[in-house]
Amino acid sequence: MIIRNNQKQKGDVVHAVCEDGGVFSIIRRMVFPSEAFAWATVILWIFIIGLSIPLARSFQTFVTASFGRNAFIVTALIFFAVGLFTVTLQVLRQQLSKQIMSFLWTAFAFSICTTWTLGLSNNPEESIHFIEYGILSVLFFYALSFRLSNWSIYVVAVLLSSLIGTLDEVVQWFTPQRFFDFRDIWLNSSAGFLAQIVIAKGIKPSCISSKVHPRGIRFVCILTAVQIFLLAGCYSNTPARVQRFSDTFPFFSYLISKDNIMAEYGYRHKDPDVGTFYSRYSLEEIKRLDASRRGEAAKILQEFADPGTYVQFLKIYTSTSDPFLHELKVHLFRRDEYLWRSQDMSANKENLATYCTIAFRETALLEKYFLMTIQDAALTLPPEAIARLRACSDQQMEYESPVGANIISAFKLIHVLIVAVTLLVLLAALAVITKESTIYK
Repeated sequence: MIIRNNQKQKGDVVHAVCEDGGVFSIIRRMVFPSEAFAWATVILWIFIIGLSIPLARSFQTFVTASFGRNAFIVTALIFFAVGLFTVTLQVLRQQLSKQIMSFLWTAFAFSICTTWTLGLSNNPEESIHFIEYGILSVLFFYALSFRLSNWSIYVVAVLLSSLIGTLDEVVQWFTPQRFFDFRDIWLNSSAGFLAQIVIAKGIKPSCISSKVHPRGIRFVCILTAVQIFLLAGCYSNTPARVQRFSDTFPFFSYLISKDNIMAEYGYRHKDPDVGTFYSRYSLEEIKRLDASRRGEAAKILQEFADPGTYVQFLKIYTSTSDPFLHELKVHLFRRDEYLWRSQDMSANKENLATYCTIAFRETALLEKYFLMTIQDAALTLPPEAIARLRACSDQQMEYESPVGANIISAFKLIHVLIVAVTLLVLLAALAVITKESTIYK
C-alpha cells in the first residue's frame, strides 16, 4: 500500500493531503478537492435535511401512492448493500492479517442497520434516517480530516451528527404537522455512530493516528457539553414550560394545541385486571378526578359521542389543556374501535382474540378508574357485551395500552437535571485537566 501524507501540523490541527491508495483517497481527490468545498458539501446536505422537514409529508404521500410504503425500506437496504460492497473492496486492499477484523466490524455495523431497518415495518419512512445521517456523518469526517488527524475525529463526527439530528427534531416540533420524537434523535445519532464504526474499523484511513491530543479531548468535551445541554433542554420542555413560552411569545401559541409535547412525566401503572398503562396521574389522582369531575366531564363526552367528532375533540381537549379528559377519551375510542373489530366474524381466530383482548382490557381500565364519569355519560358497556369480550379474549396475553406511551415514567425531570449538571461538571474538569497537558495517549 502506497502512503503519502503531506501535512503541516501544530498540535492536533492538521492541513493534510492523505493518500493511502484506497477509497478514502479517491473520494478525497475526486469529491473533496479542498477543505472549503468539503464544508460546503456538509452545509448543503444539512440544508437538504432541513428542507425535508416541511416537505416530508408530501414526499411520503407521493412515494407511498406511487411505490408503496415499503419503498423506503427497500431504498435503505439498497443503500446499505452499495455501502457494504464499497467498503468491502477497501477492506480487501488491506493486509490479510487485518482483513478479517475489518470485515467483521463492517458486517457488524451494516447488520445492525439492516436489522433495525427491517424492524421499522410499522413506520418504514423512518429508515431514511439511516441514509440522511449516515451520509452526514461521513461528510463530517471528510471535512474534519483536513484539520484532525487522530482518533478524536471519529468522536467529533458522531457528536456533530448527533447535534444536527437533535436540532432537526427541535425544528420539527416547531413545524406544524411535524412531530418531535426522542426515538428519532436516537436513530439519527446511531446512524452517525455506525458510519464512523465503518470508517474507523472497516476502512481504517492510514493517515488517522491512534494517538489523541489534549486539544482533541477538549473539543470533544465542548461538543458533548453542548449536546447534553440541548438534550436537557428537550427533557425540560414540559407542557407548563410550553404554556409560559407561548404566553411570552404569542406567535407560538399554536404549540399549545399541538398534540406533540417534547417531554411529559407521569406514571407507568401495572394492574392485574388491566395490564400496563400510562397516565399523567397516579391511580389515586385518577379516581379523585373521576369523582370530582364526573358531571362536567360526562357532558363533554356526550357532546362528542359521535365517532366523527373524535379528531375535533382531540384538538380542543389536548393532553396539555385537559390531561384527564384527553386520556379518558382516547381510552374510550380505543375500546370502541376494537369492540367494533371484535364483531367482524370474518377475522381469523388469532386476530379476533387480539381484538377481544384489547377491547376487554380497555373496558376493565375504564370501569376500574373512570367508572363514575362513563356511567354519567352512559358510555358503559352492557354486561352481555363484556361477557362476550371476556369469552373470546386471551387471558394470558400481556397487555400494554399504547395510550400515553410517550409519557416518561422511568425517571423524573429532577433526575435529568442532576445527571446533566453532574456530566457537565465532569466534562469541565476533564477539559481543565487536559488544558496544560502535552501527553499523547
